[in-house]
Amino acid sequence: QAEHMDAIGVYPFLSSFCADGDLAAGSPSRLLQAPAYAGTGAAEQLPPFHLFHGEADTSVPTASTTVFAEQLRKAGAAHVQAEVKPGVTHSGPIVEGPMGGCDFQVQLLLPHLLGADAARERLRRLPRARRMMPAPVIALASWLMPF
Repeated sequence: QAEHMDAIGVYPFLSSFCADGDLAAGSPSRLLQAPAYAGTGAAEQLPPFHLFHGEADTSVPTASTTVFAEQLRKAGAAHVQAEVKPGVTHSGPIVEGPMGGCDFQVQLLLPHLLGADAARERLRRLPRARRMMPAPVIALASWLMPF
């Protein structure tokens, strides 16, 4: 995935925050295949995984999530689910969504914590989130967002 990050001009920036400047060395997929983990049975001890990725993410290829899910399964992780959310960008759930009054992460997590029916009921009872910024400001932030 480092090639993709380099192609969009983010790799040099991110790699400066990584140990030894090696972004790829911190890749979960690469770590799963490292001799320290591969074949140890460690993945069999992992809790359930629910990975989600935005289909409109231009920063990180969607395949990085689906490939990682498959690698977890092959390594022995028993419960792995990968979900690709249509129209969701890389920063939408963290920046634009909350700024616009949408708590996407709560909507994603509650069904796994409470079950589908209880989550629907809880979400229905939650107070409506307020927009933090006017829509044009959020649109501008989304357009300017490097991720």
